[in-house]
Amino acid sequence: MFVLFDDSDEQYTHYVDVWHDYTDLDNPVFVEALTYSDGLTEAFNGEGGPVGVVTCLELEDVTPVSATPRITSEAEFISAAFVGYVFDATDTRDGLRYRYTVGYEGLNDTVPVFRRELAPQEDVSPALDSILTDDLLQTTRTLSSNVSRISRDAADRLRISRGQECGEAINGLLRSSPVQFASDSFFIDSRNDAVLDEVARLLGECANSSFLIAGHTDSDASEAYNIVLSQNRVDAVRRALAERGVVVDRLRTQGFGESRPIATNATPEGKALNRRVEFIWLGDDAGQPGCGDNQQMTRNLNGSGNDDGARMDGNFLSTGYDCASSTYRETWAELNVTHEDDRGTFGMLSTGMLRERQGDNRLFGQFVEGYVSRSDVDTRDASGTITGIGIHAGLYGARGFENGLIMSYYGSAATGRHSFEIDTGALANGHYTYAAIFAGGALGGELKLGEIPVKPRVGIDLAYAEAIGSEISLPDITFEIDPAKVARGYAEVAFLNAIHDGLITITPRLFCETNGNQATDACGVGGSIDYATTRNAEGREWKIGLDYEAIDSRQSASLDTAHSREILDGMGVSRSSLGANMNGALELGQTFEIKW
Repeated sequence: MFVLFDDSDEQYTHYVDVWHDYTDLDNPVFVEALTYSDGLTEAFNGEGGPVGVVTCLELEDVTPVSATPRITSEAEFISAAFVGYVFDATDTRDGLRYRYTVGYEGLNDTVPVFRRELAPQEDVSPALDSILTDDLLQTTRTLSSNVSRISRDAADRLRISRGQECGEAINGLLRSSPVQFASDSFFIDSRNDAVLDEVARLLGECANSSFLIAGHTDSDASEAYNIVLSQNRVDAVRRALAERGVVVDRLRTQGFGESRPIATNATPEGKALNRRVEFIWLGDDAGQPGCGDNQQMTRNLNGSGNDDGARMDGNFLSTGYDCASSTYRETWAELNVTHEDDRGTFGMLSTGMLRERQGDNRLFGQFVEGYVSRSDVDTRDASGTITGIGIHAGLYGARGFENGLIMSYYGSAATGRHSFEIDTGALANGHYTYAAIFAGGALGGELKLGEIPVKPRVGIDLAYAEAIGSEISLPDITFEIDPAKVARGYAEVAFLNAIHDGLITITPRLFCETNGNQATDACGVGGSIDYATTRNAEGREWKIGLDYEAIDSRQSASLDTAHSREILDGMGVSRSSLGANMNGALELGQTFEIKW
């Protein structure tokens, strides 16, 4: 095969003769070009002008890399024969192999071709090892972050389950000492002072929880009359609690009349049991779904970017809680995409579910998640794609102590298969399979330092992943993926203080982390200051936060603001956020949360 080689073009632009044998139009091939002679010295552009000084060189050992488009006529062959065609060949002048990529636009009877020298196969392995090692590390870090979040959220749910305990304590009190009303009346007299004082005290211990005060009657009188009577009675209880200093914005009322009996109405004893007031836990500020919430759904989308790259995160979360069995369940789908200009793009879509049970100040659960991932490699030394699929499952738990501290822990395992097609000077196709284990624990809770509430937390996250099988298309070539070793230890203390109409939180922290590379192992210090307003009568609140970290000589800082408002008549919340860091990255976020 002969190619016209432009020696004067520093961009390695060449011109390949398109006058070939097109007897097989479905599979055009390169054959010897008879049109030009060895003495040809010039090629001309479309207007007849010279392109540059050229020589006619011969290529051998031509190996197609990607197929040409399907050609159905000689005219199509001449106009578009080699568009997008890639092939490897040896230049007989220097004996080196080059990769030729045929361009898009033809010049007269020529088509522009770009070439670069192919690395010897023995030089392929180092670059391939580095790329696949980084892919395994990125996957391990993402899965480690997922299970750490699951464990942390479980500890928070155990902490805030105090609201359910308050509801049970209040209902136990009301069963033994019910609120008494005169017949056909909703007036509360002094006989109820002691029990209402105790209810107010219990509600004060659960200041972050919301309750429904439900009123019930026996079957005497009409159904419509009983609904009105029960509603008037629970409204009276709410007013009585407000007089005792209870923040009644967290108390809803509803009269059910005779529709929910717990005993027969055929006997005086049964009627007495049916005439009752009870408190149903609805949840709390931290998002724990209460007994009245059969389902809670959240959609979230965040994005950020600067001159060096961009990131986007989105998730869908559905949660539910069954008071009867103290069972919490969660289903989620999450998308993470990161782009770095000097490394390429990494994306992962994961979906999973978990189920846990609480009781006796303990929590235990299990989870499973699956993922698909894709990395678009685009570096100075290589280009290509890596696609992966895997599964991750494990156990987690938490235990509370009388002093207010909570210990959380987890253990999990993952496995997956990642396929790759990477060009590092020679095109390598193949796959690797890995296995990974994860473990970690933390100790935290709510304490008081004098009159100041504090939330200390210390913990560690560990992960290890190793390639357990691999295959590559290049003969006599092996590659070695280094194990992924991820470890992070941290300690932080949050100091809370109520000021004006909100809450300020100051959280200093220490941390050390390693990714299995001594060059990136580091310890650092950091801290954050956050201020959140209380929700006003319109259901709106504002948050602003400042975060800072220093690791060795590297420093980072970010400022974030968020605004929340109730939607759908209080059935949902919309949150919008805006943030920026010292590197110039802007981050936008939007969350919708719906409860029913």
